[in-house]
Amino acid sequence: MRTPVPNPSADAHPSRARALAVVTDLLGLRPARPGDDPARTLGLVGSAAEPRYLVPLGWPAAATASCLAYLRLRPTRTQVQRGLVGRLVGGAGAGLVVRARFVADTGPGSLLARVAELIGEAPLAAGVGLGVADAVWKPTLQVFRPDGTPLAFVKIGWNEVTTALVRNEAAALDAVAASRSRLVVPSLLACSTWEGRTLTVVAPLPADVRRLPPGTNPSPLPVRDLDGPVEVRPVFTSTWWEEIDATLTAADEDHAGRELRKACVQVRDRYGALEAPVGRWHGDWVPWNLARCSAGLAVWDWEYSEPQVPVGLDEAHAAFQRELVGAGRPPATAFAAAEAAARAGRDPAPAVADLHALAVAARLLRQVAAGAPPTPLRPVLTSAAAAVLARP
Repeated sequence: MRTPVPNPSADAHPSRARALAVVTDLLGLRPARPGDDPARTLGLVGSAAEPRYLVPLGWPAAATASCLAYLRLRPTRTQVQRGLVGRLVGGAGAGLVVRARFVADTGPGSLLARVAELIGEAPLAAGVGLGVADAVWKPTLQVFRPDGTPLAFVKIGWNEVTTALVRNEAAALDAVAASRSRLVVPSLLACSTWEGRTLTVVAPLPADVRRLPPGTNPSPLPVRDLDGPVEVRPVFTSTWWEEIDATLTAADEDHAGRELRKACVQVRDRYGALEAPVGRWHGDWVPWNLARCSAGLAVWDWEYSEPQVPVGLDEAHAAFQRELVGAGRPPATAFAAAEAAARAGRDPAPAVADLHALAVAARLLRQVAAGAPPTPLRPVLTSAAAAVLARP
């Protein structure tokens, strides 16, 4: 049994170097030595301070594929960079871009052995991107055959929040599969565990997926009916609302708790016995989770999807995320965009805007409870409360 991976904490600054430490533990990495099995060798692209990703050097075709696969989903600059790296790592030029070499544990009981068991193939080649290790970052293995054929993506839940997210995504993918939706969604291959951590294994996306044209905002309408026809139901007696209410009621004063509790009470008083159309929402319907392919609209990252949610929240959250994350604008501007999106629909617009703001706050507070540093999140929490309380 390896030492458990520590959860992010308020005194642990999220970073790519921290992500490398997490992946080192999960894969049992150690520095490569002469005589090691080449098939177990992973190369680090990037610096020690800013590691970018690990590529399976032992399998040249897979090393190249780990950089070149799904390039059309990436921004132009990234396409150029990864395209160059991909052509180098599979040949004699690997030394120009690989800054360190590691050997992964593939023996009995290892993570890679467990993945091979779940997929039903061996040997496997695996690469992994090294994002910023915050409370919601999930190590994700990109798994290939040695010839570079994509086999699967493996998401690993390694703390309380990410474990809940990967489990929720597995349930959502099952719901989508049962609905026979026309959306192009990765098939769930397995949901299992390894050393107490949750693993979800999904099939690759179609090879021809490509980024949406700038300014394209597909409607999330196909998501609403995944669990059956949209129905009008009471909002404030739903499980969805009760979980938000409980989270906000328990918020600390340091996390804008007083304002959020006032906002929660005000929303209940303002809308009373509100009944609204409810259905499933994706929960993160944003351009970077959507793509076009020959089979239709591809959609992934269903980690926040929930059933029986007021219709219109996907549209509101899409507008919010495009402003906050996509354009880097202040939280207040993002919440204003969410309200404008809600008003553009046929739903009870003020209620949808308020419910969206409180849903965002509850989502972030759950991350804080799992150890996320609260300081970067506080402006969003206070803006969420202000967006509700400012309404006459």
